[in-house]
Amino acid sequence: MNRIRLWIELIGLYVGLPLLYFFKLIPWSKLLTLIVVFMVLGITLLRDKSFNRASLVNVKLDSGAWKKLALRFLLLSGVLAGAIVILCPHLFIVLIKKQPFIWLGIILLYPWLSACPQEVIYRVYFFHRYCDIVKNKKLLVVINVILFSFLHVIYFNWVAVVFALVGGYLFSTTFLKTRSLPAAMAEHALYGMMIFSIGLGQYFLKGV
Repeated sequence: MNRIRLWIELIGLYVGLPLLYFFKLIPWSKLLTLIVVFMVLGITLLRDKSFNRASLVNVKLDSGAWKKLALRFLLLSGVLAGAIVILCPHLFIVLIKKQPFIWLGIILLYPWLSACPQEVIYRVYFFHRYCDIVKNKKLLVVINVILFSFLHVIYFNWVAVVFALVGGYLFSTTFLKTRSLPAAMAEHALYGMMIFSIGLGQYFLKGV
């Protein structure tokens, strides 16, 4: 495909769409748009003969990869939970205490309605579609991380943007190392559920 067309697509999809929500020019929910974009891009990938579908179902990672992801998650979540207890004790597990059924619903649905669509859009589709217009892999990762963080301006707070910057780096490097949607999705889901569990979910819910 023409490089200019790919750049226009990239900017429109990953910059233009979040800006439309930031300026409140789209009336329907963010979740609905996420699902629609996920479906459209998913179909586009499946129709692309150059796309390796194995990445969608690959769970056979290198020895120790799953263990490494789990240990990193436990370490970072422990540090973050400790920081919340010390700095913002009133927020700690507030959703679990005050709205346990909403928390449970989020835990059950988040991996499938949020983490999976985002990882298809921002990792599987992005790195397959745009690797030819950005040859430098490190630069492509930087662009991906920035765009993933930029997406979170739709929540109108700096906490979501900063957390997404860190998360974007973790998820993109995991996907590129493993070429596994399940691995990136699992990592994304774990961190997302952890954030909602320890009391920071309010920063990721506005206008869902």
